[in-house]
Amino acid sequence: MGTTISSGSDDLANYRAGYPGLIDDPNSNDNYLFYSGQMESQPYGELIDKIHSDWRGKNDLLEAHHGYIQWLFPIREPGLNSQATPLQKHEIKKIKENPECFERIKKSYELMLDFYGCKFNNKETGELERNQTWKERYRNLNNHSHNYLRITRILKCLGEFELENYQKNFLNHFIDEIWVKNELTNCENSCRYFWIGTIKNDTVRKELEEKITKNSITAQDQDLKADDNNSTPTSTIQRDILMMDSPTMDSPTMDSPTIPNNILAPEENKNILMDSPTKPNNILAPEENKKEEEL
Repeated sequence: MGTTISSGSDDLANYRAGYPGLIDDPNSNDNYLFYSGQMESQPYGELIDKIHSDWRGKNDLLEAHHGYIQWLFPIREPGLNSQATPLQKHEIKKIKENPECFERIKKSYELMLDFYGCKFNNKETGELERNQTWKERYRNLNNHSHNYLRITRILKCLGEFELENYQKNFLNHFIDEIWVKNELTNCENSCRYFWIGTIKNDTVRKELEEKITKNSITAQDQDLKADDNNSTPTSTIQRDILMMDSPTMDSPTMDSPTIPNNILAPEENKNILMDSPTKPNNILAPEENKKEEEL
């Protein structure tokens, strides 16, 4: 784990530094063409407005399709989708200067917020709250860790378009859901070691890191108090031992150990763009096993 986290930290530092030495390709314009409505995403894709209007709420499609995320959230790194191209600096400028294109970036973000069980409380500031289907969507997010990779990409893309408030308030919301409300517990490592690292502003990143530290300590203290309150008196333990020795007592059975949902097999090691119909949904990749996405 130490090696993979270190590798991820190097990748995030390179992103925050603006990819030193990376040369812009002036002939590459696919991301701008897609966001200006002139080109469909590939493979098995649509025009951007069609995705925004027809794919929202189609959660099975958004979960299983592995070719759209690189188009909705382009970043300046190559990904596994060979039909999507890395974002170029001149494309960032053109998209930001085109109000219609820039608004589509925000609509893409709203599409995925809905998929993850969230919605804007304030679109201007980027503050979030739960949506009406949050329980189902949180359950899906806890059980499908390839989405943690998608979130890293989404946050990087928001950073490239200087939507820092969206990044910050996404993380504020998820820190609360992970450590305060104890809902998205399987996202803990990805949030702590990867998502926070997408914040380019050192002061804001440090504030979020400190918030995680404070809330995780509080959560640990609460767990310890709960353990103390639920501890079984010695006399009860002794009584239970005697009952287990009784000839009328059925032999106790042990539950089989469960594997944490975030320790999963790497889906991203397979160069696929669509899920196989026969592939179990829980055969997915933890973010820590590769540098980036579906990415």
